[in-house]
Amino acid sequence: MDLMNSYYDYWWENPRDVRSPIFSRLNEEVFEALRGMRGRHALDIGSGKGTIVRLLRSLGFAVTAVESNPLFARRLEDLMPEVTVVCADVRKWNPVGTYDIATCIEVAQVLSHDDLRDLLHRIRPRIGRILLNISNMWSLHGTWVRARRFQAPFIVNYTPRDLRRIVTECGYNIMRELGVGFVTPVTMWKDFRGVVISQRAAHFLAPLDIAFPRQCHLYLVDALSTQA
Repeated sequence: MDLMNSYYDYWWENPRDVRSPIFSRLNEEVFEALRGMRGRHALDIGSGKGTIVRLLRSLGFAVTAVESNPLFARRLEDLMPEVTVVCADVRKWNPVGTYDIATCIEVAQVLSHDDLRDLLHRIRPRIGRILLNISNMWSLHGTWVRARRFQAPFIVNYTPRDLRRIVTECGYNIMRELGVGFVTPVTMWKDFRGVVISQRAAHFLAPLDIAFPRQCHLYLVDALSTQA
């Protein structure tokens, strides 16, 4: 956990990360999905620096944010006092309220398949709908990162098939899927040095995301809880 926190303390939303536009596009897709949803109460799991929390607040949701990194949790409390912030390890945390929508963005890759399955089971009676994504190990980006041995030791590999199976087994109906980053910027060296695929090239090829969602770097599902 300490290794993961120190990594994300530095790299989370760091402009030096050449993949930043891909993550921004994922956030845009999340916002577009949320705009069409009704409800008043939202749960954001793994809130980081609060990007998704801000999107939810802008749409009028009362938000509970769950974040395991103490530094990020304190920052969220300071910047958004109207948000209920819970500093907890999501592998052990249990929800106490009920929520119309839950978001779990850029979290699954630090949870084992069993941990993700357990989390989805625990929250299902408490939520109506969930937006959840993975980093796809068989995307161009995922293949490159593993081939170059850049992958951090705490990252767990997922495929779209894995996510769909886990979500379905946990009692959710997948309503929609989409991908972001059929082509994601990559570099020759660690710490995003020596660009091989540029941000400009990735932007030019972004229309391919629609045609090949399950081959994209970031794969997102919108699923309805059968408890809803």
